[in-house]
Amino acid sequence: DLAWRSDIYVVAADGGPATRVTGGKERLFRHPAWSPDGSLIPVMGHRFEALGPTRDDIWVFSPEPVQDGRNLTAGSDLFVDAMMNSDLFGFGERGPRWSPDGRSLIFVAPVEGSFELWRSRLEDSRVERLTSGQHMLRSPDLAARLDRSASHDGGLRVAAIRGTATEPPDIVSFE
Repeated sequence: DLAWRSDIYVVAADGGPATRVTGGKERLFRHPAWSPDGSLIPVMGHRFEALGPTRDDIWVFSPEPVQDGRNLTAGSDLFVDAMMNSDLFGFGERGPRWSPDGRSLIFVAPVEGSFELWRSRLEDSRVERLTSGQHMLRSPDLAARLDRSASHDGGLRVAAIRGTATEPPDIVSFE
C-alpha cells in the first residue's frame, strides 16, 4: 500500500456490499460508534493535514456513501487519542461515547498534566471540559439516570477508570 488509509465501511445486517462512508485521499479513521438513533457514526482520526504528525480529532459521518464528514473538535487544541502510561498501568485510546440523548459526544484528552473528560455538542461543535483535577480518567461509559429530575444535563451519569500519580486506578462514578 502506497498511501495511509483506514476507512469506515457499513454493511447491511442481512448482508450485501460494503459501503465506504469516509472520504478523502489520505485518511486514518477508527473507533466507530453508532449514534443512538442510527443516523450518525462518530470516529477518531484525521486526513493527514500536517502530513505524518497530524493530531486526531473526532469526526462525524452519516452512513451514506463516501463523504467529507464533519470535524467536531477542529476548533480545539486537544489531542483526543493521546495515551498515558505509568509504572502501574497504561491505557490506550478509546473512541468517543454518545450521551444518552444523542446530542453530544464524550471523550477523554490530556490538558495541564491531567487526563480529563470532555464533551463536544453536535449542534454547534462546541467543546467543553467536564472534569478538572490532577488525575487520569480513561474508558468513560455513560448511562442515563432513572431519576432524571435529580440531575443536571438530562440525567448524564459517567463511570470511568481514575488514577493519579500516587493512587492506583479505580472505578469511579459521577454526574
